[in-house]
Amino acid sequence: MTADPWSDEPGDGDDPWPDEPDEPDPEARWSDPERELPTVPSVPDPRVSEPKPRPEAVREIAGPFWASVVFVNLGLFALCLGLMLVYFRDQWTIGGGLVVGGTLALVRTYQIYREFRRSRDGADGTDADGDDPDGNEGVSDAARRADDAPASDDRSAADERNS
Repeated sequence: MTADPWSDEPGDGDDPWPDEPDEPDPEARWSDPERELPTVPSVPDPRVSEPKPRPEAVREIAGPFWASVVFVNLGLFALCLGLMLVYFRDQWTIGGGLVVGGTLALVRTYQIYREFRRSRDGADGTDADGDDPDGNEGVSDAARRADDAPASDDRSAADERNS
């Protein structure tokens, strides 16, 4: 009787897969890395002290910031959901209400932003950063007055120069 070449039991110490090459040991190329690595210095634990008082500026900014975050999230959610209800499901009443509510939430976010910017404006008419809120940095007062003048005055001045 011949030996079954497909049996799982090795017979007489024979290698069941004689054509299979020996697998290399990947850890043999390194020695003990735990001994060879440099010692890492320990970091002292920070001592927990009393919580530092929050500066007034942080309290002043936190309220409008979180209100804006909530209103933007609700506004975008309602606006997008409303548009999808109207377009995909033809639910004009619910979808339209969500679109209006989302739009109002986004408008309220803009109002919060403008109130915050106005509260941070200085007495000289500039922003807290020193910039002009209208975006006219580096423009003189005379140039601003000339820009604000009606267009009919510009035409009459040009006519006087040409005559």
